[in-house]
Amino acid sequence: MRYFKFKDCITTLNLFLSFYAVVLLFEDKFALASYIFFINVIILDLLDGYIARATKTANEFGKHLDSVTDFF
Repeated sequence: MRYFKFKDCITTLNLFLSFYAVVLLFEDKFALASYIFFINVIILDLLDGYIARATKTANEFGKHLDSVTDFF
C-alpha cells in the first residue's frame, strides 16, 4: 500500500516553500517571501485538500502532514 500520495507531494511542496520563505525573511526579501506565503496559503493549501477529496485519497499520514504544514 502506498502511503505518500500526490496530495502529499503538494503538501510537502507547501512545507518546503514555507521554509524557503522564512529564509527569505532573514535575507530581508519581504516582498518575495510574502508572495510565497500567499501562494502557500491561497493556492497550495486549498489544492491539496481539493485533490484529496476529488481522488478520495485522504489518509492519516496526509492529515498529520497537513497539520504540520499549516502550523508552520
